[in-house]
Amino acid sequence: MKKKFCFGKNFTNCFVIFCVAILALGFFSCATTKVPEVPVLSKYDDMMFWKIEGADANGKLSTIYVLGTIHVGDERLYPLPQEIAQAYGKADKVYGEISSQGWKNLVTKLSFRMQDSQKEATKIEAERGIAWYDTLTDEQQKFLEEKLGKNIVDSQKIYMPWVLYSAVSNLTLQGTDLSSNYAYDTHFITVSNNYGIEMFGLDELEVQLDIMSYGDIDVQMDMMTSTIDEMLKDENAAIEETKKLYETYLSGDENALAACLFDDMEKEIAEEPYMVEYYDLLFTERNTNWAETFAELINEGGTTFVFAGSGHFVGNNSVFSIMKENGDLVF
Repeated sequence: MKKKFCFGKNFTNCFVIFCVAILALGFFSCATTKVPEVPVLSKYDDMMFWKIEGADANGKLSTIYVLGTIHVGDERLYPLPQEIAQAYGKADKVYGEISSQGWKNLVTKLSFRMQDSQKEATKIEAERGIAWYDTLTDEQQKFLEEKLGKNIVDSQKIYMPWVLYSAVSNLTLQGTDLSSNYAYDTHFITVSNNYGIEMFGLDELEVQLDIMSYGDIDVQMDMMTSTIDEMLKDENAAIEETKKLYETYLSGDENALAACLFDDMEKEIAEEPYMVEYYDLLFTERNTNWAETFAELINEGGTTFVFAGSGHFVGNNSVFSIMKENGDLVF
């Protein structure tokens, strides 16, 4: 498959905040802890949940709790594990992929991005003498209209392909019990809003919008048509892949999750060279920036709770691996 249905990407599609039960916050008991000279990474069993302990600028203990998310979920994620609830309750600072202010600006920024997208699509149509949607085969158009609804397709095909592709990429959730309603991301965004807790962002909002709208029209068309063709060939295979990814996430096996997310990457890059740039934008650049942010947070001190896509914390080029290469972490 040229483009995996990778929830490390759908960090950008989890834009709607849903109402979920309010988290009952807990607190750790105070204890004397030896402060490590170099920050140390440890992982909680059976969860995509890690802890970094190091020394701040004053030599005092500094801690970052990192919850890897997958942007969707089901009832099995709840009740929230005690370790996660306690870590959130103890935190001085909370970080998501997007800040509280970023969420407030989302609708406006996305609206501007879509307006620009419509102008670009209109310009390209005038230059080529045909709308991009009309270049799809009858079978591909029928697929979109049956799966998404003709009204949705008609309202979105006036923009660049990435707008409609955002809806296509979520089709693998159909036929599963998975929903963004249950996602840890949604939960902590909602809880933070309810308690008036400011969330800081690992990314600027523009970074995530750039990923969402990645590529020129030919790249966007290729990403869309390859996904549609794969689903036309075997729709159940894509759905089963999504289920497998989620089950692997629930197992807490970071090596297995990395394999699910990244094993086909070299094949994808070989088939479509533009995927090198896409993966750099999606993972490499962001992981490098996040690694620097984590090092700064350790130096600042206190306790920080981070929730972000698990794909950034597993595999050879993870945030943790980059920190280790920089001398900012041992594990």
